Amino acid sequence: MEGWCSEGIVIQARAHADHAAIVTLMTEDYGRHLGYVQGGMSSKKKANLELGNLVSATWSARTSDNMGAYSIEVIENNSVPLLDHFPKLLALQSACALLNQTLAEREGHPGLYHGTLALLHALNTDVWVESYIMWELALLKELGFGLDLTKCGGGGASNDLCYVSPKTALASSKEKGAPYADKLLSLPQFLLGKEDMDANQAICDGLKIGAYFLEHRVLAHTNYTSLPEPRMALYQHFLSE
Repeated sequence: MEGWCSEGIVIQARAHADHAAIVTLMTEDYGRHLGYVQGGMSSKKKANLELGNLVSATWSARTSDNMGAYSIEVIENNSVPLLDHFPKLLALQSACALLNQTLAEREGHPGLYHGTLALLHALNTDVWVESYIMWELALLKELGFGLDLTKCGGGGASNDLCYVSPKTALASSKEKGAPYADKLLSLPQFLLGKEDMDANQAICDGLKIGAYFLEHRVLAHTNYTSLPEPRMALYQHFLSE
């Protein structure tokens, strides 16, 4: 028999035959990991498997190649506090879906795991969407597609960064980027620790940066052809503000 015990974040739960569920957890040491939960979709157990829940899980299987089975107990329910704030719920759903779509199975990402826990807690703060955008950039970095927002890729001033190149993933100063502004992505200043003149526009710009690089650098190499629906709905929410 193979097995382990660990804490994990529920990032997917789908119904299986006879009220069972196939559950995907994001764990610190075992990464994205599937398991079978007997009766997981029953009225008694379904609430345990809400997206974003932090759970204590015991996984066991006859061999390491098998999907195996989970025994799960809830530590924190992170979705219920967001039910009255739909955009925050979209952010939670989007993060879970992106983890499920982009991570290889059973490949540990301890830094990303703790970053995701931090995001779940940040969703209850006033800077929740900024935290979500920074989480997406951390996800890109973890997957090997990190952006460099520390200096101008064209040799310009590093204290006046205003753009991001979709081609190089490097920042650009206002002076160096101005001739190509229509081809560059706007860089929100909160990502540099500064204040934005238009907070809502900055959020849209930040979400646009994450969307571009996730679609063109990450999802392009997977079986997924577009961003998760909650992620697209989150952008549309701020776009319509």
